[in-house]
Amino acid sequence: MAKQIRRPPPRGTAPPSVSDPTCERLRELQVWQLAYCRDVVTPLPPEIKGVRPAKGKTMVGRAYTVDGPEIYINALESIGPGEVYVQAGCSLIDSVFSPGWTHAYLAPRGAVGCVVDGGVYKSFECHKAAVPLFSRFVSPSVAINRATSTTIGATIHIGGVRISAGDIIAGDEDGGVCSLSSPRTPPCGLRAGLRARRETRRGTPLPL
Repeated sequence: MAKQIRRPPPRGTAPPSVSDPTCERLRELQVWQLAYCRDVVTPLPPEIKGVRPAKGKTMVGRAYTVDGPEIYINALESIGPGEVYVQAGCSLIDSVFSPGWTHAYLAPRGAVGCVVDGGVYKSFECHKAAVPLFSRFVSPSVAINRATSTTIGATIHIGGVRISAGDIIAGDEDGGVCSLSSPRTPPCGLRAGLRARRETRRGTPLPL
């Protein structure tokens, strides 16, 4: 799927943003609370861990999907505000993401996170990443740079979990990452699940 290249805003200006009431509401919760809604929320494999998790807050955004084992420049340049960069089909050895790209590509375009079913490199810089960063492993073996990818926006799979573009991706400092297949309005199952468990703000335990 062809994607429009998004130019970052001029230096010194705020990155673009998008209004998404569903994601804004879900940021008030922790991932373990979301995971209770098993009918609509699917946890990703526990091997997907935060190398720079969302400190004290929950990363929530819409999936921007990329499939393939290499580094795709047009994919990095085409991500939009409110999106989470999610890459599947990665090599079991090579790294496909660097924390520096959160500063060069993701944050300037308003993206809110990154999840790769593969490796990241320059782990010593991960704590400085501009957005939360989750990966399967760290590796010094870097994948090949490619100018373009034809699999942007395709439905992908991470550990058997199906993720489509626009699905909600959530992660926090516990390392948990969940995929919520959702339209732009909260699904009935999630609304009912949160009501049944007395939706609370962060830090307040849910009653058992």
